[in-house]
Amino acid sequence: MINTKFYKTLLLTVGFLGTLNPSESNAAISCSFGSDGTSVTITGTGEDVVPISACNASNSTGYTPTSDWVSKLTNVTIGAGITGIGDNAFKDATSLTEISIPEGVTSIGNSAFQNANKITEITIPNSVESIGEAAFKYANSLESITIPKGVTSIGNNTFESADNLKNIIIMGPIESIGTDAFKYTGKLEGIICKNTENACASVKNMLPEELRGKFSYVPSSDEDDSGGNSSNPTDPADCSAKNQVYWEGKCLDEYPFAKKRWTPAEAAEWLNDGNDNFVILTFKK
Repeated sequence: MINTKFYKTLLLTVGFLGTLNPSESNAAISCSFGSDGTSVTITGTGEDVVPISACNASNSTGYTPTSDWVSKLTNVTIGAGITGIGDNAFKDATSLTEISIPEGVTSIGNSAFQNANKITEITIPNSVESIGEAAFKYANSLESITIPKGVTSIGNNTFESADNLKNIIIMGPIESIGTDAFKYTGKLEGIICKNTENACASVKNMLPEELRGKFSYVPSSDEDDSGGNSSNPTDPADCSAKNQVYWEGKCLDEYPFAKKRWTPAEAAEWLNDGNDNFVILTFKK
């Protein structure tokens, strides 16, 4: 006789184990490869997170991925239905030069792009809320990064040894910056905070002492302390017609972050002299 109580318990147990960590299985994820396996578009059906084992023979078209499929990638497009890039997802993607991450992705996991050492630039969408520890560690071709408004913390070792990183723009109020987040970023030229003065002062205070001299503050469009015209033009040309400058949806008499007044001739001379220091040019009228 079948022990129905045991059978039901077994079904419940198997069902529970199957849903314990759905981001690890991702049966709904699909991978569409180019014929040589160097490019892929990854899509999902809703709340899917891309794990390190995202693509396999059963969910891929165009190419059958081998065990080292990540290391062969040069181009990745994260498509519809994906809400997160999981821990280690593109770790050791040492050939990766381009990745497209759409709005709707809310998290970038620990070590997600660690050792992806050929990416020079990556756009993090405004929907991202968290960036994991060591997410860009050893991404040592990365030159610039913008941290969107929704991100409130920068984890431990996030940009450690991203030693070609020159520019960081922080758009939102950061509540915490982890240990060694910017360790071994010797070429870093500027950290710009674009938010309220109080929020940016807090960010500056969390930075290591040696980086505070590279920090600058730009008022956000929510904090219009520039004295300019706050009309909302539909086109930057509207500002030019009024002999004003366009900045974050507004016509202003001058850029809010002016540190030096430049003529076009001065700027051209600066650049022609081979200067590549991190400067913001604001032109004289």
